[in-house]
Amino acid sequence: MQQLLGDRVVDRLRAAQGVIRLADKHGAENLDAACKRALAFGFSDYKTVKGILKNGVSGIHEAADFEVSGDAYRGLSRFSPTHH
Repeated sequence: MQQLLGDRVVDRLRAAQGVIRLADKHGAENLDAACKRALAFGFSDYKTVKGILKNGVSGIHEAADFEVSGDAYRGLSRFSPTHH
């Protein structure tokens, strides 16, 4: 929630409320694990968290237990082309 509301609070308030409402359908524990997984890959948006929950939560808790580098998914890996 801190990242989601870190800037432009009014613009992102509805997204934050949407994330919180996902707990009604998926449970607080699964929502927490999905948020941790999304953050591990550098994402903090509603759509990503909802997608993680929609695609199933098997293995989601194990993935949340360790930190994953999302550099490759953000184009920052050592094999990514550099843009000058």
